[in-house]
Amino acid sequence: METELALSLELAKKKVIDLRALVEKFTVNPARLLRLKKGTLAVGADADVTVIDLKREWTYDVAASASKSRNSPFHGRKFCGRAVATW
Repeated sequence: METELALSLELAKKKVIDLRALVEKFTVNPARLLRLKKGTLAVGADADVTVIDLKREWTYDVAASASKSRNSPFHGRKFCGRAVATW
């Protein structure tokens, strides 16, 4: 999960998926599937927002990971794009 956003943003950079569709897959679509009144910035909706820095570079370190697992094919890999704030 820690690398999901960065890996997905790589697909957007490679034009496999556009950024708008990617955002929908993380927000609108799960809310619709689970029948939740979420995934939108409409008046009266919950203000659950994540700010993403598309240029933030970082390196995945399995030892610093929140995961209990200590094996990952992404250990040491550099990524670009990261969530920086949530409300």
